[in-house]
Amino acid sequence: MPISTMSSTMMDDYQLTLLPVFRYGRQVHANSKIITFTGASDDAGGAYVESTFAQVADRADRLASALARLGVQPGDRVGTFMWNNQTHMEAYLAIPCMGAVLHTLNIRLFPEQLAFVINHADDQVIIVDASIAPLLARVRDQLPNVRHIIVKGPGDASGLGAGLLDYDELLAAEQPGYAYPEMAENAGAAVAARGCGGHIAAVARFRQFDLEHIGADAHARRQQQRARVDAAGHRLLAQIEARVDQPVEIDDGRPRRTQQQTQAKPE
Repeated sequence: MPISTMSSTMMDDYQLTLLPVFRYGRQVHANSKIITFTGASDDAGGAYVESTFAQVADRADRLASALARLGVQPGDRVGTFMWNNQTHMEAYLAIPCMGAVLHTLNIRLFPEQLAFVINHADDQVIIVDASIAPLLARVRDQLPNVRHIIVKGPGDASGLGAGLLDYDELLAAEQPGYAYPEMAENAGAAVAARGCGGHIAAVARFRQFDLEHIGADAHARRQQQRARVDAAGHRLLAQIEARVDQPVEIDDGRPRRTQQQTQAKPE
């Protein structure tokens, strides 16, 4: 067989994107709970919103369908001006998996910085939490390319002008089961604002980077857990040494005295 027609046996044509992670989550962890603290407290337990991963996945399907119906195409940027909550997770799943680019907007930026990054990324749609809509409203007249603003939750969003879309109403009009495209791992997946002075810079993140970032986070958490276990073991060893007033070695995971120190001490 000519070399040019041979296929690799290293599976390096498998695309490292978020979509397989999304599918795995809804199949294997469908009943895992996603809990959002809302900040509201009452006797009925209204301080939390609870959903399963399967429910969140279905809502992500509906969001992807709604965005596609609004004209969002692969490569288009969709901004999110939101808290760290379930709705934001739905956007994190839906937008990159449908082929669009997620643009997480920093709610703590100054108005001129916020307007700059939205225009620089050329966001077509912005999903905003109504509780912080007034922050976005300060720059609404400076965003000529934003075609749609989707509002989630209670709050005063009147400053954003006319033509606002309700997030839950959009999702209610769609069905779960969106046909997500297979994307290349080097296609854009997300844009984040970075900078420590002067103008904020937009940094593009690719689909492979997002998946590797998830893996790196998991590895870091495992390393932290191991470090905590090691530290606990050293503390236990120190306590044993202090009690017997002798150094202690570890043998097969169990502390024991050294041979020299097990000999009888002279009177």
